[in-house]
Amino acid sequence: MKQMHVYEIKHCCFNTERNIICSARIHVPLAEKCSMGCIYCNYINDRNITDRKDRPGTAGMLVTGREGIKAYLEKAFELIPECNIVGISGPGEPLENYEQLEILQEIMKNQYPDKLLCVCSNGRYYEQFYLLVDNFKNVKYFTVTINSLNPNTVQHIYKSIDSDREAVDLIDGQISIIKRAKQNGIKVKVNTVYLSGINDKEIVSMFSKLKEYGVDCFNLLNQIQSGNALQQMENASFDDYRMMRNYLAEQGFPLTSQCRQCRSDFCGY
Repeated sequence: MKQMHVYEIKHCCFNTERNIICSARIHVPLAEKCSMGCIYCNYINDRNITDRKDRPGTAGMLVTGREGIKAYLEKAFELIPECNIVGISGPGEPLENYEQLEILQEIMKNQYPDKLLCVCSNGRYYEQFYLLVDNFKNVKYFTVTINSLNPNTVQHIYKSIDSDREAVDLIDGQISIIKRAKQNGIKVKVNTVYLSGINDKEIVSMFSKLKEYGVDCFNLLNQIQSGNALQQMENASFDDYRMMRNYLAEQGFPLTSQCRQCRSDFCGY
């Protein structure tokens, strides 16, 4: 069988076409810590560990340490040997758990050099992203969650951001990640959570600006109730969310088409 070249791999999370067969992938749930405090996430309170729901940020367990990560990868590739992509999307913030990423990097470099790494991040720890790119050349996909480019809105969305300076630093860091990724030939996807009454009026202009920086595709996510985190927020109707997605598509924004907001320990197609 002809070996697939790395650039022929179709990553579902970055796919903007419908009804296309993508590569199998796994998520390694090694990111324990997260200090962002997103208002739509209950992670800080319950860490979402062992929560069996099918939504982002949940995992049946944390995988930590060299032996734990090694065993997890071996089992995953035993179940799906054709898997080409190793993703890190949680349950916490991957770049805030950089020591675990370093262990994963070393194992993949020594045992799975042909596998590609995909990392999801909130973009706060941009210096760790620089280290990741400089030290591990198999990083080919990166997703950064950007919910607003307005400092006032940013402060409303993230509990850990409580000043204009911190909000601007976050935005600048997120943009610097996009620029650095594109300089290194990494495909970039921006995730945005549609928050009714908070960022919904900013999404079109934000996507337009981010597209100028070379973002390859966008993923607009409808907010998901997480514990009590959204009790004080107006829940967006699915119709409003769908209308926004349709409008973005009409304006020519490349939108991912197969995202199911999967778990941090996802394994499969």
